[in-house]
Amino acid sequence: MTTVDRRTFLAGLGSASALTIVPRRVLGGAGFVPPSDQILLAQVGCGTQAQRQVNTRLVKRPDLQFVAVVDPNQDGQEYVDWEPWGNRDRIREFLNDPAWGASDTGIRAGRDVARQIMETWYRQQGRPSRGIRSYEDYREMLEKEPDIQGVVNITPDHQHGPINISALRKGKAAISHKPVASVLAEVRRVVQAARDSAAPSHLLAYNNEPDRYTLAAWINAGVIGTVREVHNWSSRP
Repeated sequence: MTTVDRRTFLAGLGSASALTIVPRRVLGGAGFVPPSDQILLAQVGCGTQAQRQVNTRLVKRPDLQFVAVVDPNQDGQEYVDWEPWGNRDRIREFLNDPAWGASDTGIRAGRDVARQIMETWYRQQGRPSRGIRSYEDYREMLEKEPDIQGVVNITPDHQHGPINISALRKGKAAISHKPVASVLAEVRRVVQAARDSAAPSHLLAYNNEPDRYTLAAWINAGVIGTVREVHNWSSRP
């Protein structure tokens, strides 16, 4: 796997870029990284999807350091998910704590839960957490966290566009879960914000099947003519 170090990441701040889909392999990396070389990030959105993608995956990367979490919900057990105890079991395995969430009566998430998971992981790994700050509103976080270099945006779809645009206009990298935005006009605004910003952007689209590249090549080469209608489906529940 290729390691994207802090110097390379920050170098991207010097040239404008539009939103791109980067293969998952680029997100890899292992080994000790000194704090001065870590990329400082804020997690925006602390629900069940963020638990899967951030709290038990991205937080493990030694070149990333989360310093803030954002979610209107502090700590709740009313979330819905694909499976009732799937995330709880993942978190137990991740933290090597079979008793984590033993008293929960529902699916638990929220900004305090995310902060607890990440701070526990950092402590177990002997990594200073630097104190993860908690916010209800991403706009307040962007004002009060000038040192962060990017946000990981895993919120409900209708919030993706405004948060991505706000981060890019602040010069912060926008690392966004799919979709870029929920309506086409807003997608165009996000892409324009990415072009206008010196900050890099990245779409967290983990499905990296070869068929997608084949289809893109057909469209770009014009071999199937102008695309006027798309039929799509999913294997998800």
